Amino acid sequence: MDVTETQQITARTIEKVVVHPLVLRNIVDDYNRVAKESGKRVVGVLLGGSSNGIVHVINSYPVPFKEDDKDPCRGFFDHKHHLSMLQRFHGINDMVGWYSTGPELRDNDLYVHAQFCHYAPNPVLVVIDVVLGIPTNAYYTMSSLEKIEKEVFVREEHLLSEFQDTTTEIAPKRMTLGGVSFVDAMESYMEFYKNQVRISVEGYDISLRPVDLDISLVKHFSSCGNVEFVKVPRDPVTNAISGTSTTVVLRGKGAAEKALALNGSDVGGWRASVKILPPALSSLRSGLTTREAARQYVAHFKRYMSRGITVKGYDYSLCEADVKRALVNYFSSCGEITDVFVFKRRALVYFFEYEAVESALKVCRPSQRRVTGTCFRARAMPIPKRLIVYGPDSCLATPTY
Repeated sequence: MDVTETQQITARTIEKVVVHPLVLRNIVDDYNRVAKESGKRVVGVLLGGSSNGIVHVINSYPVPFKEDDKDPCRGFFDHKHHLSMLQRFHGINDMVGWYSTGPELRDNDLYVHAQFCHYAPNPVLVVIDVVLGIPTNAYYTMSSLEKIEKEVFVREEHLLSEFQDTTTEIAPKRMTLGGVSFVDAMESYMEFYKNQVRISVEGYDISLRPVDLDISLVKHFSSCGNVEFVKVPRDPVTNAISGTSTTVVLRGKGAAEKALALNGSDVGGWRASVKILPPALSSLRSGLTTREAARQYVAHFKRYMSRGITVKGYDYSLCEADVKRALVNYFSSCGEITDVFVFKRRALVYFFEYEAVESALKVCRPSQRRVTGTCFRARAMPIPKRLIVYGPDSCLATPTY
């Protein structure tokens, strides 16, 4: 059987990034809806394709994102939301990078970029200034360097005024990517949410306006620490308060004790009933440390994102353990192997790295088999090859409020 090779986005130097005007419209619209008043930036994913050093961006979607107020070099996006959105576009568009409404590079962009690198090979970062006529700059990383060297940036900027019906072509700049491991990034992500204090507040009159309740809770609990988030249950049609329990997220030293001290206190005519809620991340409710939960998440993620090959031609009389051992020994040089399954007349080998499948197919070519003396025949498996379902006790890290 002939070897079938997969088409993948290569890690060659990116020469140009072409952004469709619809993408810019969507990003500006999202910024105006959710971030214009607060002054915070919007972060999201760029979709499209890449060939011959040119990245074509034809679609996008935003992802929930939080800056770390204590450490400007860190930032976190909702990985579960990102994965669910990425699945919707599977087979339609590939992830080619991410965007930020900057308006300039931030200290934590390399940290965030390191996390996105685990979802797409060689992603680009497009920084968009939504205030000054949509100036756009594109960046890609040089992973061999250890620090940002601004002198290698190409000083080019393209301005798209009033959403002209033409694509925007950007000459990408280079930025360096530090050695942030995926486990370290996920540990920081979980540590960020572990340090939050989540409380439920009851006792209010549901006839209140949601905005009035929100303002009164922020004012009432501001003495406990930084009030990061207030989730008032609302009816999706009438926008009226639809529940008797509101979640308030706090951050700060002693925030939990201070919040409990306000149990039974008066809040503008009603008394607050305060209770401490479990951590936002389900993976932290089982008692695991943030490091253990991060390792568990990364292990599941690698299996979820792995790509596989079908292998035939080995000695079918061998036991399953011997076949697995032989396949691991033969293909280990191609990349990180996440799983090996052996059946009657074929075996499945899964790899995490994007280039690993292509490397595995190459070592199974007839010319290579003559050199190594093996008889393995391999074919790339269609994608997606499987679906790993995460239940309520999954280690998948996502905040729930």
